[in-house]
Amino acid sequence: MTRRLFVFFYRYMRHEQPEEQTITSRFWGKLSEIAEKILRRHAPDPRTFADIYSSEEIERDLAALAAREQSFVQTSEAEKHLLEMSQVLEAIIFEQSRANKWFGDAILIKTSRFDDVKNGVDVIVEFPPQADDTSAEHMAVAIDVTFNEDVEREKLGRILAQIDSGDLAHAKYVHSPYVHGAVEAPEIILGVDRAHVQQIAEEWSESMDTHTSKSFAEHPVRTLLITQALEQCRALSLYAAQKGNTKAEQQYARAGELLAASLVRTGWERRNIDPLYETDEVHHGLMRALARLPKKEQPATETAPAPRRRIIVPPKKNP
Repeated sequence: MTRRLFVFFYRYMRHEQPEEQTITSRFWGKLSEIAEKILRRHAPDPRTFADIYSSEEIERDLAALAAREQSFVQTSEAEKHLLEMSQVLEAIIFEQSRANKWFGDAILIKTSRFDDVKNGVDVIVEFPPQADDTSAEHMAVAIDVTFNEDVEREKLGRILAQIDSGDLAHAKYVHSPYVHGAVEAPEIILGVDRAHVQQIAEEWSESMDTHTSKSFAEHPVRTLLITQALEQCRALSLYAAQKGNTKAEQQYARAGELLAASLVRTGWERRNIDPLYETDEVHHGLMRALARLPKKEQPATETAPAPRRRIIVPPKKNP
């Protein structure tokens, strides 16, 4: 059944027959329900932050969220399908990164729906202090998940604008063992194109049916996502330096270091991207965009200053 659904997806995009559309719709409807439950279960409720923010402020945020979501009401099957794909891709990356340590021993935290919609942050990746490094401080990276092939205009442009303005990504309602409240963090994009979302979703469905979730531990998409993360940390640090945003420069550089160290601790070794994903349009679009970024070249004899590690903004206290 699942292999036929892969064919149906492409026929759907080419005005397939109604009965084939129905099968495809049911497949994605089922998976998106599972994905939504996973994401909702881990997303914090803003009302549990009453010790940080006033009830009036929280309710204003929830009202703003409701108003924004009202504009997302799907008016066609195509729009509904895109939302389902988005939920499934985010849930797969979130679940497998936690279950199979896709990013080493880093901790993945789901953001609130408010931060997802209003701030564009889907997931927070935390790098806890290591027990043998008493000088290290907590650090995090904001993740925006996408399958939009126009990644440069739709996603990267917003991150560059943050850096240009001297800012970083913000998430207001974050709860983890290390933080309860607001987080300011460097942001990166993780994604694959629609054809690969379909393929990964099919494999995810099969793994649930056969109870073989460990098959995702070394899934080839993991290398693709790690490559995207490390390349963005490097390129955006150089871009921030060129723009004079020292804070972003240091924190992107440090995020890359911590991610690499996290991967090494769990035995991951750098490898080439699987040929299956070499043609991924989201990945290629992102890499091309990063290569075009202006960057400040460091003199060969100059030693870059050690970046500051802490990026957590202390939560606001009510008077």
